[in-house]
Amino acid sequence: MNADREPAGPRSPRRFPFEDFTLVLTRDCNFACEYCPLEHGRRRMGTGVIESFFAQLLEYVDHEVLVTLFGGEPLLNRRGVDRFFALAEEFAPRFAASGGVLRTKIVTNGLLVQTHLSRLIRHASIPGLAVELNISIDGGPGTQARQRPARGAPRDCYSRLARAISAAKDSGVSLSLGMVAGFSSPSLVDDFKYLVDAFGVPIFVMPVDLTYEFITSCPDLPARLKEYARKIRELLLFLHANSAYGGMAVNLNEKEFRDLKLPPLGPAIDWDGSVYVTRDFLFAMDHDVSFTPIGKLDAQNLDRFVRGFGTSRDGMSAMAQAAMRTYFGRTMFVNKRIGDYFTRLVYSSRCDDDAQTSPDGRL
Repeated sequence: MNADREPAGPRSPRRFPFEDFTLVLTRDCNFACEYCPLEHGRRRMGTGVIESFFAQLLEYVDHEVLVTLFGGEPLLNRRGVDRFFALAEEFAPRFAASGGVLRTKIVTNGLLVQTHLSRLIRHASIPGLAVELNISIDGGPGTQARQRPARGAPRDCYSRLARAISAAKDSGVSLSLGMVAGFSSPSLVDDFKYLVDAFGVPIFVMPVDLTYEFITSCPDLPARLKEYARKIRELLLFLHANSAYGGMAVNLNEKEFRDLKLPPLGPAIDWDGSVYVTRDFLFAMDHDVSFTPIGKLDAQNLDRFVRGFGTSRDGMSAMAQAAMRTYFGRTMFVNKRIGDYFTRLVYSSRCDDDAQTSPDGRL
C-alpha cells in the first residue's frame, strides 16, 4: 500500500434514473387558477402513508433522493407537512453518514410559506438534508388576479404573497419562481420583468396548456393561437437580447436540451397511496383520457416501483412519450406544437427562421 496515497474524497451520492418522488399531500387548493384542470378535493394524505414512505427510504440513504411535495396546495396539509419534516430530520444522520442527501422541493402558491419558514430554515441547515421552494406566480398584481385568483379573493392576497417571497429570499432557503405564460396575458415581457424587478430570484417560465374543453369551445382559436405565439416569441427574443433578465430565466440557462412538454417521470404517490408514473396525472388536459395507477404503496413495496423505472434510456424515453400522450389526449395537436415552438425559441440564441415559424391557424 502506498503510504503517500491521498485519502479518498467524499462519496458522491448514487442517483435514480427518474427525476424525483412526488407526494401529493392534498388535491385541495386555496387558489382558482384559470388554466388548472385539477379536480379539487379536500382529502389529505395521512401520516401513515408518509411514515410508510420514509421507512422504505432507508434502503436509499446512499442516494440523492429528491422528494417533491405537491398538490393542490401541499401546505394546506399542515399535519402531513409537519410529519414529513419531522421524519426527514430524524433520518438526516443516516443520509449524511452514507454519503447521500434528501432534497425536498415544495411546489406552492406561496400564501402559507411564512407559516412554515422557520422550520424550512432549520431543515436546510441539517447535514444530509436540503430544501427548495418553488413558488408559482405569473406576474404583477393584475396578471395574478386574472390568472391565479385566490379563493375568497382576500384584498391583501398579492401583498401577502410578495411578503412571503421576500421573506423566503432573505432567509437563504433555495428559492425559485414558476411563471406560466398566460394565454390571455397582454404582455408576457411585462409579466417577466415585473417578477425580476420585484423579487430578483430565478424564474422557470413555461407555456400554458389548453384543455380540450377550451380548445373546442373557443370560437376564435386560430387567431388567438397566432397572437399567443407572437407574445411567446416577443418574450423569448427579449430574454435572449437582455442578459440582466435572461440570466434570471432558468430555462435559458440549462445546458442540455430538454423537451418542456415531456412529463417528469418518477413515483408519484397520491393522497391515498395510489402510485402513478408522473405527477402530471393530476392535470390531464383531456378528461376523456386518464392515467391508471401502477399500484398502491404499502409497507414494503416502494422498491418495486423504483425498479419499474430502472429501464434503459430508450425505455425511459418510451415511458415519457406514453405519459405525454396520456397527459395531452386529444389536445396533443395544439399543446405539443405550442410547447415545441416555445422550446425551439428557448434553445435558439439567434431565433433563426425555423424558430420564428409560429403555430398558427393550421393547428
